[in-house]
Parts: sequence; structure tokens; C-alpha cells
Amino acid sequence: MDVRGRSPVPSASAPDRLILPVLVPALVLVSMLPYLAGYRLSGDDIWFLLVAIDAQASVADNALRIAIDQGRIGQLLMLPLNVLGAYLSGGLVWRVVFVALYVLQLLLFAVFVGEILRRDVRVFLFVLLVGLHPLAFAFMPPNAYPLQNTVPLIVILAARIVIVRTRERRLARPATVALAQAVFALGMFVSEFAVAFGTALLLAEYFSRIDALRREEGRTAGEAFRAAFAPRHMLADGAAVLAVLLPYALFRWWHPGSYEGNSAAGIAHPLWIAGTIVGHVRDGTAFPRLGGGLSAAGAADWSIALAAGALTAVCLYRAAGGLMRLRAPVATGVAALLLAAWVTLPVAVSTKYQAACMERGACAYLDSRISYLAVTVAVACAVAFACRHPLGRASVRQALAICCVLLGVMAALTAIYNAGKARDMRLLHAVWLRADELACAWPALARQEPAAIAAAVDSEGLIAITPPGSVADFWKVYVGWRAARCP
Repeated sequence: MDVRGRSPVPSASAPDRLILPVLVPALVLVSMLPYLAGYRLSGDDIWFLLVAIDAQASVADNALRIAIDQGRIGQLLMLPLNVLGAYLSGGLVWRVVFVALYVLQLLLFAVFVGEILRRDVRVFLFVLLVGLHPLAFAFMPPNAYPLQNTVPLIVILAARIVIVRTRERRLARPATVALAQAVFALGMFVSEFAVAFGTALLLAEYFSRIDALRREEGRTAGEAFRAAFAPRHMLADGAAVLAVLLPYALFRWWHPGSYEGNSAAGIAHPLWIAGTIVGHVRDGTAFPRLGGGLSAAGAADWSIALAAGALTAVCLYRAAGGLMRLRAPVATGVAALLLAAWVTLPVAVSTKYQAACMERGACAYLDSRISYLAVTVAVACAVAFACRHPLGRASVRQALAICCVLLGVMAALTAIYNAGKARDMRLLHAVWLRADELACAWPALARQEPAAIAAAVDSEGLIAITPPGSVADFWKVYVGWRAARCP
């Protein structure tokens, strides 16, 4: 409260309850529309599509083969998800579904953070997640691998929300919690990315519970620690984690695999590990991209960017009430950054990704989308701290307004950058459209030599494929498959 007894932050008045339900969906639409422009953007996605259309080997056979080759039992679930995503992403309706699922993941994460912090930061954090989200073109969902991380993370978040709410409200629902733990384990089973994310959520849960018990119930540090790490909770959560890690370890022991991206050979290089972590976390955010695309932006791009910036600033200002009451924003922000590093660790210990990041500067990858979530929490904590300790004679309201305007400017710059990347993606989109049109309008094309088909479909070589596959051979298979399905 300020000296006049008024709240230092906007109150949740009736107009707020009308404004936010309108403005937040508008921001989602404006910010996420560019993501519909691109699909099958990585060589892996092309291979997943080939698996989907190849009648010689089933998806299950390929999943088992890849699982053994890579020593990753999670491929039994991961490969079918990737094949399904690559197959369906050719349709606009399915691309809308994939982007909607990705937005749902962001929303569930915001809800989870609000639950464990015991503050209503859901809308504020969700707006930040959407407004500052960079369109990173390839190797990142929802445009590449649209289901691999999205579906497991949704499953994990939904399960943890149920568990946290049941525990915090001391509800006697053992069957519900047991089912949620099983779902939590299933979500983590898909990949090491999901395991890192799930364990990061567990760490956040336990340590936020310690803080809550100390501050809200007045317990000593020891009492809070013992209560937070209650054996009944530890055993249940530990069993869910072991249900994933034990099969992973046994399968890896039986099938060591030869996949460099899944090895820990880089663990002997701590400086490269640190550099790779920093690179992956940094490149998952919009910060290194701010200012990109300004010279090529047109009037429409600027209009959309200004709308995104204004919506972000207004929504953040009106939704900041819970954030202003956040306990220990500095400690929470530091913990969030540590967890951002944690979720990149499985990639950072691989010599493959160390070399890609440290030698070629190609740091952004699948894990960067996960670390982005935690970095955004740290940004929210920075706002809470800045408003709690405003510079000069500024009031809390003024400090909040300044922070929201600055974040709105960042959102506008992010939208400009995203518009430029969307133009690049539309070039690739045109290749797929041309392939579909030629396959249906010129059935004889499928009988041409692979090189001739590739020249007709993608003369500029915009579509890449993971070696040792041949792009020309892919187009011959794809055109033949597509021609058989023309209306």
C-alpha cells in the first residue's frame, strides 16, 4: 500500500475481468499467426515423413531400430510422435492444432508456476511467454518436431498441476495422485528432454514449498525442509522418476548405441559444457534477435508489431497484481535461471552439440524451447524486483508502467523478427505447395528421374534432408505418393 492507502498496483476490477479475456487471446493470435507459415523445416522432419509414407517398414520397426541404434528406449514413443507430426503438418488445420497445443503448453506452465509460488502470476507469465516468444525457424517446435516435446510437456505439466493442487489442499485422493504420477512418468519416458523438464519441475516444487512453509506458516528452516520433503511425497515422486530412469539405464546398458548426440563424452570439458549451456539458453530467447528484420519490415509488419507491443504492455500492466506480491523475487529468479541450465544439461554434455554451439555458433535446439520457459520466469521476477525497488522517486505504479512499456517494445521487436522469419518459411512452404500441385497436375512427373523431379519441384534446393539420404530420391518418393492421393 502507498501512503494514501491505495493499492500500488492495478486492482482486479470489473473492467479488468472484461479486458484481459479479450486482449490476451488477441495477443496470442497476433503473436502466433506467423508460426503457421512453416513446417517440415529440419532434415529429421523429412526423414520422419519418409517413414510415414514408406510401406516397406512400419513405424514400430523403425522405432525399435532407432531405439537400439541410439540406446534410447524413449524412441519407442518419440519416433511415432515425430512421424505423426511430420505426416500431418502438411495440412493447415493440423498446423493450427499443433500451434494451439504449443500455446496450451505455455499456458499450463504459467498455471504450474502460479500454483507452486502461491501467487496469481498466471496471466502475467503467459503474456510474457507469448509476447517474447521468438520464431526460431528450424530445429524448434512447433514448426519442427511439432509433437516430440509439446505433447510430453503438456502431459507432465497437467500431471504435476493435479499433484500440487491435491497436496496443497490436503485432499485425500490417493487414486487421483497415483494416476497423475503414472501419467507424469509416461510423459517423461519419451525423451531425456522430458526427463530434464520433469525433474526441474520437481525441484521447483520442493524448494518453493520450503519457502512457503517458512514465510506463510512461520516454521523454522529445518521444520520447513522436513515438511516439504515429507517421505510420502518423496517416495511417490521418486518412484515415478525411477520408473523412467531404471528402464532407460537398463536399455542403454544392453544397447549402448552409437549416436553421438546422446553420449556424455563431453563431460570432460567443463568450459565447453558451460559455454554450450549459456548458448542454448540464450538462443532460446528473443534477446539476441532484437533488432533483426528491421530493415526489411514493411508497413504490415510494423502494424502487427505495434499491435503486439501494445497488447503485451497493456496486458502485463493489468495482470501484474499477483506478481507484485511475489516473495523473494531475486532468489526465485536465480533459481529459475539455474533450472534453465539444468534442462539443457543432457545436450550440453554431448560433444556433438558442444561442437555445433562453440565452433559453429549453432546453439539453438530443442532444449532451448524448454529453457525459455524458466528464463521467462526470471524476467517476471526482475519486473517484481524493479517495482519493489523503484529508482529515484518513482512510485510502484510508475515503475511497473515503465517495465511494461519496455517489455512491450521488446514484444514489438520480437514480432518484427518473427515476421522476417515467417517470410523465409513461406519460401519453403511454396516448395511444398509446388510439389503437391505438380504431382496432381502432371502425373507423369512421378516417372521422371529423381534429379529431374527435384529440379522441377525445388530448383533452389531449399528443402534439406538429413544425410546420408538424397534429396532427389526423397522428391521422387514424395511426388509418387502425393500423386496417388490427388482428388
